[in-house]
Amino acid sequence: MVFKENDRVEVIHHHTGERFSLCISLHTATVLADMGLNRSRVRYDTRFNRDGTGFTETVDSADIRPCYPSDVNLGIAVSDSVETYVLHSWRVGTVLGIDGQTCRVNLQEGDRVSYDVSAFRRHLIWMNGQWCSLLNR
Repeated sequence: MVFKENDRVEVIHHHTGERFSLCISLHTATVLADMGLNRSRVRYDTRFNRDGTGFTETVDSADIRPCYPSDVNLGIAVSDSVETYVLHSWRVGTVLGIDGQTCRVNLQEGDRVSYDVSAFRRHLIWMNGQWCSLLNR
């Protein structure tokens, strides 16, 4: 999918570390320009330069997806893959348990968090121009 100037998107960042082999975080951004060769220039909403201006970078188009759809209302269950907003980005994890309105999640980087169920969204993949859910049930 080709994104145009001023399109609102999420940029996928892949991380590796000592405690985890692969971790995904998603940062909201605005497309500044199509740079050609399957690359776009973006400005992040929650990543900043030292002077407080929005951080910009050129990223591969494969690492850009549209913003999460607002009309998705899929329930979550134990072992589902979900996203929650932690440290200025959406982080992917797996539901460990749900107790009433509290959901416990193991994030990919190994941290465990507990928040109200409303703080999570199902982890969706943008594939072939449409949103796909990887249901574990």
